[in-house]
Amino acid sequence: GNTPMSFHFCATPSTDEHTARAAEMLESIRFSHKHKGHEIVRLLPAHRGEAVDVMASSFAGSALADPEPIFNWALGKPLYGKWDDPARLRWTRWYMTWCFETCVAYGLVIGVRDAVSSQLMSVTALLPPGRSRFADTRSWHKTHMWRLSARVGSMPPDVLSPSAFPPNAGPRLEAISAHLISKHEKLSETAVLGAAAGHWFVYVQAVSPSFQGRGCTRTALESVSKLAREVGEAPKVCYLEAGSERNMRVYARLGYEIIEQVVGESVVDPKLLIDGDTPPNVWLMARPASSS
Repeated sequence: GNTPMSFHFCATPSTDEHTARAAEMLESIRFSHKHKGHEIVRLLPAHRGEAVDVMASSFAGSALADPEPIFNWALGKPLYGKWDDPARLRWTRWYMTWCFETCVAYGLVIGVRDAVSSQLMSVTALLPPGRSRFADTRSWHKTHMWRLSARVGSMPPDVLSPSAFPPNAGPRLEAISAHLISKHEKLSETAVLGAAAGHWFVYVQAVSPSFQGRGCTRTALESVSKLAREVGEAPKVCYLEAGSERNMRVYARLGYEIIEQVVGESVVDPKLLIDGDTPPNVWLMARPASSS
């Protein structure tokens, strides 16, 4: 669906108890990974430009790193793997801006910087217990959608310039997203994701292609586990969705276990396929915050 016109009212940064306490703890572990050359920081609205740069380059791919499969599929065969295509980058940046603003407003955005140069190496967009609902983009009847639209400040590029994109790029991404949101919603009511105790949702985990292999994902997700373990009542669970086998294996090494594998071809209306292309599989994964 199209993004509606923005209403100009402010969605202030999240101040719920979990987020406030997590922000304090984040400051206390800022230099806990200095031995790895990492500095852990909270990213705020002023950091949006550099954060979205990292997120978009991670998802768009590069000469050094494969693109994120769901975004790659949604854009369709004309743009497959064309990581440096300007239209592809604009589109990916818009969606990453939405994710960044979601977690600035309703959660926490964690950055891992190079401890020497201060360059931003990775971005983790995180929603605390009870706030996963703000990642639900299925209906414009929800107040947070209008708030986020105002924060992002523009409509998706494929809506503004449809001729620059393959047909149905937005609807293709929305179809997968809606299916994953529904799965997540149902899991949230079960003991798998902590039920009433809640869970911490890693909405986006992105590493700059320039810093792949530097251990940024481990540092970021260890930080998430520490926050989840020590903020609020136990037990807590950390949850994420892996859009590639490679990422699934990385997360498995960090203690995440597969809850369910969502088979891509079972998700999308055949009318949204281009030349019969099928969406990638997605692995729903979780780990107890209490595990080290």
